Amino acid sequence: AGALAALAAIPAAGLSVALAAAAWGLSLVAELSLVAAACMSAVVTLRHVGATVLAVSAFYLLARVMPAIALMSRGPAVDPADWSARVIAALVDALALGLPRLDRYTQAAWLGTDGIAHVPVASIALETVVYIALLVAVGLIDLHRRDDG
Repeated sequence: AGALAALAAIPAAGLSVALAAAAWGLSLVAELSLVAAACMSAVVTLRHVGATVLAVSAFYLLARVMPAIALMSRGPAVDPADWSARVIAALVDALALGLPRLDRYTQAAWLGTDGIAHVPVASIALETVVYIALLVAVGLIDLHRRDDG
């Protein structure tokens, strides 16, 4: 993950402020590490390449667009008095709790700024560590379950 991120960040460093490109590159390392952990967990759990690709793709896509889905579940076209709208919004919020906020990772807008003061590097790092630990735990629990059975 680090080599791929470095490969992508080197041209960005030449075209923007070095600190902003470094923050962007570190965020890309975190994002790629999360996807790699999701792949490893899914391949141990599912054991089929097609199912693994589908599960990881769904995980990544949902993690990227979940804030937009949450906004749509409460948008101006939704009647807030309707019970079904409240249930759907609650279900979307519950699903969002289980996914990392990948929409905050690796934003191209960071490369056009003067510095990294507005980049949430610490929260991205903490979120990455927590979700990687959860994904590793899921994979290890399933691996342990298969060894016992």
